[in-house]
Amino acid sequence: MNRTRISEYEIIEIAENVCNLKKEEADWMLKIDIVEKGDKLQVIGYADTDVAEYIYKAKPDLASLVNHLCKDLTDACTKNPPHVPKTELC
Repeated sequence: MNRTRISEYEIIEIAENVCNLKKEEADWMLKIDIVEKGDKLQVIGYADTDVAEYIYKAKPDLASLVNHLCKDLTDACTKNPPHVPKTELC
């Protein structure tokens, strides 16, 4: 596995953008923060300390971080997102 060293600046950029829906780093949020329970949508738990620990220890590139969020912490990326009724949209 070819590992590239990630700078402190890159880690700060990821941390600042991970919850900004306009940034690529936040794409994971659109896949794992809402689940469908019956006829209702529910916000699920947030694993921020797991994400921070992974970034600190593994120093991942963006693809590795997305893989960790989507496949290791959850199975959200293996499923289609739930249907959102038009009445639930802003």
